[in-house]
Amino acid sequence: MRNTDSLPTVMDIKALRYIASIALWLALLAGCQSTVATPSGPAQKIAPEVTAALTQLGSGQALDPRQARSDATGRLEVYVYVTEISDTTIRVLTDSGLKDPTPSPMGLVQGWIASGDIAALAALPIVIRITLPRYAMPH
Repeated sequence: MRNTDSLPTVMDIKALRYIASIALWLALLAGCQSTVATPSGPAQKIAPEVTAALTQLGSGQALDPRQARSDATGRLEVYVYVTEISDTTIRVLTDSGLKDPTPSPMGLVQGWIASGDIAALAALPIVIRITLPRYAMPH
Protein backbone atom coordinates (compact mmCIF):
# COMPACT_ATOMS: atom_id res chain seq x y z
CA MET A 1 0.00 0.00 0.00
CA ARG A 2 1.29 3.50 -0.90
CA ASN A 3 1.66 6.38 1.47
CA THR A 4 -0.61 9.10 0.04
CA ASP A 5 0.28 11.71 2.66
CA SER A 6 3.26 13.00 0.61
CA LEU A 7 1.53 13.07 -2.80
CA PRO A 8 -0.04 16.37 -3.88
CA THR A 9 -3.76 16.29 -4.37
CA VAL A 10 -5.54 17.44 -7.50
CA MET A 11 -6.59 20.56 -5.60
CA ASP A 12 -2.95 21.30 -4.68
CA ILE A 13 -1.88 21.00 -8.32
CA LYS A 14 -4.70 23.27 -9.49
CA ALA A 15 -3.83 25.83 -6.82
CA LEU A 16 -0.16 25.81 -7.86
CA ARG A 17 -1.07 26.26 -11.53
CA TYR A 18 -3.39 29.11 -10.63
CA ILE A 19 -0.68 30.85 -8.59
CA ALA A 20 1.87 30.33 -11.37
CA SER A 21 -0.49 31.77 -13.98
CA ILE A 22 -1.18 34.83 -11.79
CA ALA A 23 2.59 35.34 -11.33
CA LEU A 24 3.17 35.10 -15.08
CA TRP A 25 0.32 37.50 -15.79
CA LEU A 26 1.73 40.05 -13.31
CA ALA A 27 5.22 39.75 -14.81
CA LEU A 28 3.86 40.36 -18.30
CA LEU A 29 1.80 43.29 -17.10
CA ALA A 30 4.83 44.84 -15.39
CA GLY A 31 6.88 44.43 -18.58
CA CYS A 32 4.21 46.11 -20.69
CA GLN A 33 4.05 49.07 -18.33
CA SER A 34 7.79 49.60 -18.18
CA THR A 35 8.82 53.25 -18.21
CA VAL A 36 12.18 52.51 -19.82
CA ALA A 37 12.37 54.51 -23.02
CA THR A 38 13.07 52.58 -26.19
CA PRO A 39 15.82 54.06 -28.32
CA SER A 40 14.54 56.28 -31.08
CA GLY A 41 16.00 58.71 -33.50
CA PRO A 42 17.60 58.75 -36.91
CA ALA A 43 20.34 56.20 -36.17
CA GLN A 44 17.80 53.57 -35.09
CA LYS A 45 16.00 53.91 -38.43
CA ILE A 46 19.08 52.75 -40.34
CA ALA A 47 19.43 48.97 -40.56
CA PRO A 48 22.83 47.70 -39.37
CA GLU A 49 23.45 46.17 -42.80
CA VAL A 50 23.14 49.63 -44.38
CA THR A 51 25.64 51.10 -41.92
CA ALA A 52 28.06 48.21 -42.55
CA ALA A 53 27.78 48.56 -46.33
CA LEU A 54 28.37 52.33 -46.18
CA THR A 55 31.39 51.78 -43.93
CA GLN A 56 32.73 49.21 -46.36
CA LEU A 57 32.23 51.61 -49.28
CA GLY A 58 33.90 54.41 -47.33
CA SER A 59 36.99 52.30 -46.75
CA GLY A 60 37.25 51.54 -50.49
CA GLN A 61 36.18 47.90 -50.25
CA ALA A 62 33.95 46.33 -52.87
CA LEU A 63 30.51 45.13 -51.82
CA ASP A 64 29.25 41.61 -52.32
CA PRO A 65 26.63 42.22 -55.07
CA ARG A 66 24.43 39.48 -53.58
CA GLN A 67 24.12 41.55 -50.38
CA ALA A 68 24.36 45.23 -51.39
CA ARG A 69 24.92 47.27 -54.52
CA SER A 70 26.54 50.62 -55.17
CA ASP A 71 26.77 52.82 -58.23
CA ALA A 72 29.85 54.35 -59.87
CA THR A 73 29.72 57.39 -57.56
CA GLY A 74 29.68 55.30 -54.37
CA ARG A 75 25.99 55.64 -53.56
CA LEU A 76 24.30 52.64 -51.95
CA GLU A 77 21.01 51.18 -53.19
CA VAL A 78 18.44 51.27 -50.37
CA TYR A 79 14.78 50.79 -49.57
CA VAL A 80 13.30 53.71 -47.66
CA TYR A 81 10.10 52.76 -45.85
CA VAL A 82 7.89 55.83 -45.50
CA THR A 83 4.62 56.81 -43.84
CA GLU A 84 2.99 57.56 -47.20
CA ILE A 85 3.76 57.54 -50.89
CA SER A 86 3.05 60.89 -52.53
CA ASP A 87 4.68 63.46 -54.80
CA THR A 88 5.56 65.47 -51.70
CA THR A 89 7.23 62.45 -50.08
CA ILE A 90 9.34 61.83 -53.19
CA ARG A 91 10.34 65.51 -53.34
CA VAL A 92 11.36 65.55 -49.66
CA LEU A 93 13.37 62.34 -50.06
CA THR A 94 15.10 63.72 -53.15
CA ASP A 95 15.88 66.99 -51.36
CA SER A 96 17.51 64.93 -48.60
CA GLY A 97 19.85 63.17 -51.01
CA LEU A 98 17.97 60.14 -52.32
CA LYS A 99 18.76 59.77 -56.03
CA ASP A 100 16.57 58.08 -58.65
CA PRO A 101 13.65 57.40 -56.28
CA THR A 102 11.27 54.67 -57.40
CA PRO A 103 8.11 54.46 -55.29
CA SER A 104 6.36 51.19 -54.61
CA PRO A 105 2.77 50.62 -53.52
CA MET A 106 4.21 48.59 -50.63
CA GLY A 107 5.06 51.77 -48.70
CA LEU A 108 8.68 52.04 -49.71
CA VAL A 109 10.83 54.01 -52.10
CA GLN A 110 13.85 52.44 -53.73
CA GLY A 111 16.77 54.74 -54.44
CA TRP A 112 20.47 55.47 -54.10
CA ILE A 113 22.01 57.32 -51.16
CA ALA A 114 25.50 58.65 -50.47
CA SER A 115 27.09 58.02 -47.10
CA GLY A 116 27.05 61.73 -46.30
CA ASP A 117 23.29 61.98 -46.88
CA ILE A 118 22.06 58.96 -44.89
CA ALA A 119 21.69 60.82 -41.56
CA ALA A 120 19.59 63.60 -43.09
CA LEU A 121 17.40 61.02 -44.81
CA ALA A 122 16.89 59.05 -41.59
CA ALA A 123 16.07 62.24 -39.67
CA LEU A 124 12.97 62.88 -41.78
CA PRO A 125 9.74 62.24 -39.86
CA ILE A 126 8.23 60.51 -42.91
CA VAL A 127 11.02 57.89 -42.89
CA ILE A 128 10.23 54.76 -40.91
CA ARG A 129 13.23 52.58 -41.78
CA ILE A 130 16.12 52.36 -44.25
CA THR A 131 17.21 48.88 -45.34
CA LEU A 132 19.08 47.12 -48.09
CA PRO A 133 16.99 45.63 -50.89
CA ARG A 134 16.51 41.86 -50.93
CA TYR A 135 17.89 40.56 -54.19
CA ALA A 136 16.61 37.44 -55.90
CA MET A 137 19.19 34.68 -55.95
CA PRO A 138 19.33 31.95 -58.59
CA HIS A 139 19.46 28.43 -57.17
